[in-house]
Amino acid sequence: MRRNSVSSITYGALFTALVGVLVYINRILANSLEVYFFWIVPVVIVVYRCKFDLRDTIMTSFAMILLTSILSGIISTTTFYMIASIIAGIVYAQGFINGRSATFLICSVILISLVVMIVSTFLFASFFGYDVAGELQLYQQMLNQSFAQMGISSEMFSQMFDQNFILTIFIIASVLSSVLEGILVHFLNYLALKKLKMDLPPMKPISQIYCPLWLKIIIGVIMVGFVIGRFINPSFVNEYLIAPFTVVELICFCFGYIFIVTFISLAYPKKSGLLGLLVGVLCLFLASIVFIIGVFDVFTDIRKRTIERYLKNVQQQNR
Repeated sequence: MRRNSVSSITYGALFTALVGVLVYINRILANSLEVYFFWIVPVVIVVYRCKFDLRDTIMTSFAMILLTSILSGIISTTTFYMIASIIAGIVYAQGFINGRSATFLICSVILISLVVMIVSTFLFASFFGYDVAGELQLYQQMLNQSFAQMGISSEMFSQMFDQNFILTIFIIASVLSSVLEGILVHFLNYLALKKLKMDLPPMKPISQIYCPLWLKIIIGVIMVGFVIGRFINPSFVNEYLIAPFTVVELICFCFGYIFIVTFISLAYPKKSGLLGLLVGVLCLFLASIVFIIGVFDVFTDIRKRTIERYLKNVQQQNR
């Protein structure tokens, strides 16, 4: 026990020192590295947690936060990103220790990344030195100049790409960046854990990814509120509900794509990969239809029942 305690302190001091070096380099580079903490720090926490227990991990994490606050200040963006990265690492590590699926591990990182994005980009944008309105105006000016060179008038441009449309694209891009960030963190953790000769739990097939009940409730509430708000107070919808509804649209689009790909894989199992890519390209041009299919998939269990019926038929044929 004493040897394990000494080892945990030694490794904890080493990892804390490495994080301190990272924070110091970030300070020298005018905080240009802090947005990448979410890629690096969780891997450090996961590796440490796999060697020692949760209590030692929390103590080491507290030391990392304390050192970061000393080097960068208690109330600073660097400390915020460090805390968020450590939380992501602890949640991922606990999920891995408890034998959770790879889907759960990725989604946990994506969820924390989304919270960080919302806090830093929308709720406390001024604290993080981010001006959403100015950013959207800059994008609109860039698009206006590009369309002006193509001979499209500003009136036609304003009808095609208004402020709400650009905000929608901005939100979709932010959500996709969080998704990619979660996948990247999972990949880096996979490499680190493989080096430690620890295999990750197998990931669920895409056809078996279903919308959980809590997410169904959130989607239903936002969609109902958006539709009712369009008739009662459109300005309130444009100001407060356009962002969450855009996220709902993206989620339903993903489930719509899963719905389509699942039935293609059942009908053409040998060509499912190529057809899935082709359908993915076509879905971009038929986003509204895929969204409707996704809503149907979220609030019904037809995909699950179809898969179960297909597996029963396969078992009967093999007998």
